[in-house]
Amino acid sequence: MARGIEAAQGAYGAGDFEECVRLCRTLVNSNPRDAQALRWLGMALWNLGKRKESVEFMQKAARSDPQNPQIQSLLAVSYNALGNDEKAERHFERAYVWPRRARPIWSLCRRPWWETAIRCWP
Repeated sequence: MARGIEAAQGAYGAGDFEECVRLCRTLVNSNPRDAQALRWLGMALWNLGKRKESVEFMQKAARSDPQNPQIQSLLAVSYNALGNDEKAERHFERAYVWPRRARPIWSLCRRPWWETAIRCWP
């Protein structure tokens, strides 16, 4: 199975998003809870302009691996790009779990720092 995800990552890295989608769909068909295949599928779909479908697969990835900061970050960036600041902020906070005592500091710097961080995210 690892070779499958590595092939999908290679296709993504080469800019062959259609091939990445094909490979990831095969992986997801054999294991619908494969968080990495769901994540790469969502990223490839995003690059193909299929935003809604992309977010649906990234949400499935987050349900399969809710503690994965990469998935939470991707959802934050995606929701930000789609103009849903509330969901973007929620996923950004999940990606970067702040200690309880730091939460007041976080609330002071939500804007514009948070918007800048999302725009600059690789």
